[in-house]
Amino acid sequence: MDSLQSFDPLQAFAFSSKPQISRVELDSLTSWSSAAPNHDKSTRKEVKFAIDEELNRRVFLWEGKLWELAADGIVNSTNESMSDRTGVSGSILSHGGSQLEEEIYQTEGCRTGECRMTRGHALPCKKIIHTVGPRYNDRYVTAAESALHYCYRNALELAVETNLSSLAFCCVYTERKGYPRRDAAHIAIRTVRRFLEQFSSSKEKSADRGLSHVVFCVDNRKDYDIYNDLLRIYFPRNADDIQYQIEKIPEDIGNEKGEPVVDERKVRISAMPGQEEERAVITAGETVTEQFASTESFQSFASMTSAPDASRLSTTSGGGGGGWGSSDFQTNEQLYEQYLRKSLSVDVRHVSRHDFLYRSGQDNNGRPVFVLVGNRFPARDLEDDHVILHLIKTMDNQVHVPYSIVYVHSNFSVALNQPLPSLFSRIHEVLDRRFKKNIKRLYVVHPSMSSRTILVGLRALFSPKFWQKVVYCEKVAHLYEHCKRNEVILPDDVMDYEKEQENSLMNQFFSWSL
Repeated sequence: MDSLQSFDPLQAFAFSSKPQISRVELDSLTSWSSAAPNHDKSTRKEVKFAIDEELNRRVFLWEGKLWELAADGIVNSTNESMSDRTGVSGSILSHGGSQLEEEIYQTEGCRTGECRMTRGHALPCKKIIHTVGPRYNDRYVTAAESALHYCYRNALELAVETNLSSLAFCCVYTERKGYPRRDAAHIAIRTVRRFLEQFSSSKEKSADRGLSHVVFCVDNRKDYDIYNDLLRIYFPRNADDIQYQIEKIPEDIGNEKGEPVVDERKVRISAMPGQEEERAVITAGETVTEQFASTESFQSFASMTSAPDASRLSTTSGGGGGGWGSSDFQTNEQLYEQYLRKSLSVDVRHVSRHDFLYRSGQDNNGRPVFVLVGNRFPARDLEDDHVILHLIKTMDNQVHVPYSIVYVHSNFSVALNQPLPSLFSRIHEVLDRRFKKNIKRLYVVHPSMSSRTILVGLRALFSPKFWQKVVYCEKVAHLYEHCKRNEVILPDDVMDYEKEQENSLMNQFFSWSL
């Protein structure tokens, strides 16, 4: 009886109709080193990327189906909810089976530049590393380059941390996100080269750890030709490749990790503004590790400005934790790009864990919805700039299209949750015009007198037509007249609050009738 009750005909249909999958062993692939023409491999020329036989033996270029590779790990390019059913990602989901989808459903999601790992389930691989590639924007090229670099770098680091010996990459940059294919391949190959160099030379690496196979897997001849061409630059095998590198290598080859850098954008770190002897120079976009984040140095990271203007630290952003630049010296585009780059490297998990802002489904017009939960925002505990970084990290890759916000005011406390004016002011300075132009609806759930203060602050961030976009929802049911109930998920305590309010009104009614 129990087995009959647990039977799911839809799941059974999905299992029975699941497409068959082939299995491609790594031993059948030809290494980049073995694919080299039999030419002279000796050279005395000084080059950026020298011939390294060991690295070349570990790199593979293969045209085929990523999900058929029997690698320890494969890297899947997906969306933030890890539910992309198009292209390679769609094939991975359809072949991976219902258990893969269930594990993804239980995962918290993934932001641009980050990685999440699941088991391979029905696929030949042991693990799947899911990542979200950036959407290319001509206005924010450097930010897109950095984001793409972190997709590859974080996947490699996760593979080594979890003792995978082989890792296969798809082209993380999908066609629909508009990233120029050749430019993206430069970043992908260069990042892998730098990582393998550093990890191979690490004194801490034991003999039985490390990546023996890194596969660049492409699914079309155009991408294959691009990789076959660019691998000669970053993984030269002979004198001909060295000469090709000298002729074709781009001027910007990134830093020691392969990450793109902008020389003129240097920033200073100071534990206390004005203490010149304690300042150190780092490059914007440099990774801030957990170890660094736990030190006092990280606390000063919020005091960062453009290098020549460090003296302005104490007067910028009105006591909300300092700012990373000033609109007096930067255009809005420059300022936003600086914050966007920082959102990819600065650890703001202490902000995101409060879960006061998250992406959740669509409204009835198909617009992406962001949920802002007022009573989860610890107004007195967070730095303004860290809040803005979390906002950008959560919303940036969606606000290029019309979008909506659901603001939940249930159980809001003015003392604990009311944002300071400095936060609204700083957000207004930093956010680019897409945020302001493309918001189409603001749904306010359980509005009250105190919610008006929040709305006045939000009005300053958007357009003069702001009030025309506000929809008041006295009940959750009213919200779901505009949004998809099964997609726009609210915290459980929202319904509890609504029931308490209804019971309170009923009690008042009966007390008056008596």
